[in-house]
Amino acid sequence: MVWPVVVGPLVCFVVALGFALPAVPFAAVVLLPTPLLLALLVFRGRRLWPAQECLAWLNMIGSDAWRSEVGERMPGSAAQAKAWLQRHPEGSAADSFRAGAMLAAGWPVDAREALNRLPTGSARERHRRFDLEMALDAKEGRPLDVAAADAALREDAEMPGVEKGLHLAYHAALLAADRGGDCVRPLVAARASAGPMPRAFARRIRLVRYRGVIAALVIGAWLLAAVLVGAATAGGVVWF
Repeated sequence: MVWPVVVGPLVCFVVALGFALPAVPFAAVVLLPTPLLLALLVFRGRRLWPAQECLAWLNMIGSDAWRSEVGERMPGSAAQAKAWLQRHPEGSAADSFRAGAMLAAGWPVDAREALNRLPTGSARERHRRFDLEMALDAKEGRPLDVAAADAALREDAEMPGVEKGLHLAYHAALLAADRGGDCVRPLVAARASAGPMPRAFARRIRLVRYRGVIAALVIGAWLLAAVLVGAATAGGVVWF
């Protein structure tokens, strides 16, 4: 949520001004309450962190592969996916990437047609196609079958073992969700067995997890800077 990140420091700033607090308490009231509250909210969900990290790890692997093969960032929303598809008509990018973008854009019929054209010659190609088909089936509420995707995954001799384990857990989580089971447990187990995450991935996850805390600190610091500059110039508060 964006509003606590923005409104929190502003409310604290108004309160500190209203009570005419001295410099140090003023800074503490503006800077600390909102980030601390947001940090507490983040830690409340720490039970789900391993499952989230499992999915995020896979997403970052896919994102890096997309950037490497396509030459630009993977779309992060339906609007971005639609814009990407407009820039990349059929034949200008691999069908697997276009099918994934159609799925993200919310175009299930087009995605299904693109998926039907994907090759299945190698284990990697079969797994990529079956993975996208499962995601589309889940989105459309169809019954899921992970057996073909699991088999293709296990046949892929080039994929690292850790990545295989994460993918298998993702398949198991999809199947559990489809059948009303515990979709968190296989993801947590896979994250525990995967070991240390690559440092670049871990940094990206921490930035996403604590982005609200960081943003609230930045806004609080900006408010304090405005007060300091305004006091120094004796012309009131300067908002830049």
